[in-house]
Amino acid sequence: MKTIDKDGYERLLSHAEVLERDKFGDKVLRLDSGFFLKLFRVKRVISFKRLYPEYLRFSLHASRLINLGIPTVTVIEPVKVPHLNRTGVLYDPLEGRTLRQVAADGGVTSKLAERLGGFIATLHEKGVYFRSLHLGNIILGPDEELGLIDVADMRIFPWSLWKNTCVRNFHHLLRYPQDMKTLHEAGIETFVRGYTKKRGNPWIEKRLIAEIDKHGISGGKFD
Repeated sequence: MKTIDKDGYERLLSHAEVLERDKFGDKVLRLDSGFFLKLFRVKRVISFKRLYPEYLRFSLHASRLINLGIPTVTVIEPVKVPHLNRTGVLYDPLEGRTLRQVAADGGVTSKLAERLGGFIATLHEKGVYFRSLHLGNIILGPDEELGLIDVADMRIFPWSLWKNTCVRNFHHLLRYPQDMKTLHEAGIETFVRGYTKKRGNPWIEKRLIAEIDKHGISGGKFD
């Protein structure tokens, strides 16, 4: 793991663009090399995240997604930034725009909504339970292929997801009103059809439609 000291971090920062920041500090930097640096806070108490840190999960998930044929970022190396109490990953970003960026330009069409449904079905078929499922973490590439970013928070099973787990994964998407508004405007029926074409399970289709009808475009909180 590469160590970045305070002087080295300041040099990086002087030629970088801060893409994400929260109350604790920088989260994602775009470096002048074109690579991204994503930072994670080191937990001070013993927890799952301390024993299985986010930088490691991010790296392992990216590698497994690539092996499954799912487009995602390419990790260059893990890093630690001791003076900030941070670990991180240096990675080559996935080329393209997030679906939220595409939506801002009115580019989420009925056809794209259907393809998105099919893409999520493919994730579920390949055992990917993506807890950070929302349109800000799905990339539309120059070749029109869909892929994933921000991949630390997921589980990848060696089997297809069970039907209850599939529906539960959609809860993560349904909680974002802006994303639901986008899908309703593009055609929520085509989104569902794209999913069920790939995973033709009437029970999942019925449950998914019920959840969408229940929460509409307002989003909601789920267990």
